[in-house]
Amino acid sequence: MKIQNKIGKVLGMTATPAMALVACLFVSDAWADGFVCYSSEEQLQIQVYNHTSPADGTRSPSVMIVSDLSQEFGDQLIAKFSGDKGELFADGARYFARASTPISSQEGESSSKTANSWDEEVSNSVELLGYTLSSLLELSLAIDFNYEMPVERGTTLRGVLELVEQNGNIEWLEMDCVRYLR
Repeated sequence: MKIQNKIGKVLGMTATPAMALVACLFVSDAWADGFVCYSSEEQLQIQVYNHTSPADGTRSPSVMIVSDLSQEFGDQLIAKFSGDKGELFADGARYFARASTPISSQEGESSSKTANSWDEEVSNSVELLGYTLSSLLELSLAIDFNYEMPVERGTTLRGVLELVEQNGNIEWLEMDCVRYLR
């Protein structure tokens, strides 16, 4: 009872509304969550955010934003992948973005078509770690996180970015990922 009265006095409320406010702060679910990841040189930034439905206890990938922070403001965006458009998928804290989808040409040779909203010219000119988007099949971001054992907002976690080329070659890049909750 003494704690309730002290909280109420600090907040300028009676004990009952003050305790209700404190209870809401501790039991409220996240309305937005995700991660903001950086390469060790902090030039590459990848942000992934989820749609959340706290009442259902569900999260589905909303968007992955890939940026080159070494570029001028306004020119930093490399790619944006949307879960709503079928470009982004997730399995726990592992996110998969389709950079392009292999398609067969009339001669039976394999070529690629971008799966995201970028046009062909942009897909062939924008680079991610030296690769054009059209040369990549998939980007995968795996974060050392488990939703069964949540961490506080702002906690830094390990992550690995995997770039899968159309020809099957794979490039890995270690990332530092900061937990985002709102």
